[in-house]
Amino acid sequence: MEQEGLSSDDVQDIIVALHAYVGLSQRLFDGDEKYFFSHQMFQECFTARYIISQMSLDEFLSFVANEAFADEKWSVIRRFICGLLVDMLRDCHVGDQVSTTDMQTRSTFLMESQLPLDIAEKRRIWTEALKSQLVRFEKMQFTDWSDDDDNRRYISLLCELNESSDMELFNMASQRFPTKLYLHALKLTSSEAAIFCDVLRKQQKELKLLDLDRCFSPGDVERLISAISEMPGKVKELSIGYNIIKDIPGPEFFTKIEEYLWMIGCFEDGRNANSSERQKIQLVLDQLHDSRLRVFLGGVILTPRKHC
Repeated sequence: MEQEGLSSDDVQDIIVALHAYVGLSQRLFDGDEKYFFSHQMFQECFTARYIISQMSLDEFLSFVANEAFADEKWSVIRRFICGLLVDMLRDCHVGDQVSTTDMQTRSTFLMESQLPLDIAEKRRIWTEALKSQLVRFEKMQFTDWSDDDDNRRYISLLCELNESSDMELFNMASQRFPTKLYLHALKLTSSEAAIFCDVLRKQQKELKLLDLDRCFSPGDVERLISAISEMPGKVKELSIGYNIIKDIPGPEFFTKIEEYLWMIGCFEDGRNANSSERQKIQLVLDQLHDSRLRVFLGGVILTPRKHC
């Protein structure tokens, strides 16, 4: 700080970023960097700890029902709660005797005396609340997604479920995936993109509409293409405009799209496909049998050519 000409009076917060951090316990941090906040992150973590260990059950119920999922200011705290409650305590059953050493391994934020009855009940309440959120998003109308930032809330929910490391919850996220999803222009971090694609990859039902325009960085688009190619189900209409692709996807991708695919601005620097790229896409489309697919490339529409 002195070398930069700063004193403690000039600084309100300090952020330390570890670039290209790879290792364990980075799930609460996004992208290729792990961030440590000198006070905000501590405040959020201690808030989560207080909610778990100090709130009465009545207070906790009120918090879950009225505040926890009503505002995105709680998003990081929700993820801490998922880690502390669902993940670190999932194997602790009511009445278990857990040693101090074991508890220190599970979490440095929880004390042995804070475990059984009410902690287990809070875990149950929280898990049910996460399930209710999944059901709410599954039943939402398509027009609702762009009204009040529910698309951001949905991605946050998937991150919270991932933080819980609870396979039942994560499988439910796949089963309850909305058939019409509007994420238009919602920029996803690398970790958010990875979690979203993990859920998408498991889809077995037909998805009616996915609007993913401008959502993925160039490094994450291949992950999206792979997820769609591998999922058991299909998508009736898919829009991936302005997500820059490196290579033309193979037929395993195009065969997953039943009727409409928008690939406007998907090429280098956000341009539309040139004649060579259009030709490559046409060759791939010609490998599809009995397909009704129409590919929109910005002023050009390609369809599979029928062979005699």
